[in-house]
Amino acid sequence: MNEGQRSALRARGQEFIRTFIGIAEGSRDLIEALNRVLEPGARVHLQNGDIVPPDVSTRHAASAELVFPDLEIEFEEGLFPDDRVVVRVRMTGTSSGRTPFVPKGGTFDVTGAFIARITPEMTISELWSYLNPGFGFAFPPRGVRLTPPAPDGATESASRSLYDAWVRGAEAGRDFVSSVADTLAPAGVVHLGNGDVTQGDGLDDLFARIAAGLHDLSIEIEDVMFDGAFVVSPFRMSGIHGGPIGMLAPTGRVLPSTGAMLARADAAGRAAEVWLYLAPAYAVTFPPGRR
Repeated sequence: MNEGQRSALRARGQEFIRTFIGIAEGSRDLIEALNRVLEPGARVHLQNGDIVPPDVSTRHAASAELVFPDLEIEFEEGLFPDDRVVVRVRMTGTSSGRTPFVPKGGTFDVTGAFIARITPEMTISELWSYLNPGFGFAFPPRGVRLTPPAPDGATESASRSLYDAWVRGAEAGRDFVSSVADTLAPAGVVHLGNGDVTQGDGLDDLFARIAAGLHDLSIEIEDVMFDGAFVVSPFRMSGIHGGPIGMLAPTGRVLPSTGAMLARADAAGRAAEVWLYLAPAYAVTFPPGRR
């Protein structure tokens, strides 16, 4: 792809975000807004691994609204790799207590993201959603909020070098999480899905807790995308639910799920910031089965 094509796709992505924000402001909620831009035949990737039509994904989202009736979603940043838009969001709200997994009155302040493949008509033909307001209840935050390093002018060559370092770590026998942690800059930070902003120890601690609940945990990288200093890498995760995941008692089932790792590289090709989006227990609430 030449620079002219990339610039045109970036401009289309920016226009889509402006258009969607306008639609969202005039809609009852995010579900209605998404339904107005999703194509009838769109493919929606759920975090239990299923790929479903828009009407099925809407039912999942409606269930989430019952549990979190005052959910607020704030757009934080948009990225534009190729023909896709990646949007980071912040979610705040309170639990209604309509599920035994989340206590009534519990508040949350967590992060999320979605990836959308957009068309020239400003509609979405494919959507990946990483919005999990209950993540902070399963993995309570420690209240750590470190300040990330300032951008230093890193370009796409730095983000590609960062991803190459992750691959080299994996080829050397390191697991994906350790490979990412090894590339953190000295002052680099990790944004966890429960709202914490930590150093590499927070990433290791979170996955240790996940691995304690999901035995034989495996992670497979599905894709990689670049936009300037940023690299986005969706992944697939699976494990046997043999231990507790937060308040979820073991089910003995294999729990598949999807997630994404987003990172900002510094000029030296190290990770200045890493954002982690995953939902290891999504398949407990919504067992997979429809593809």
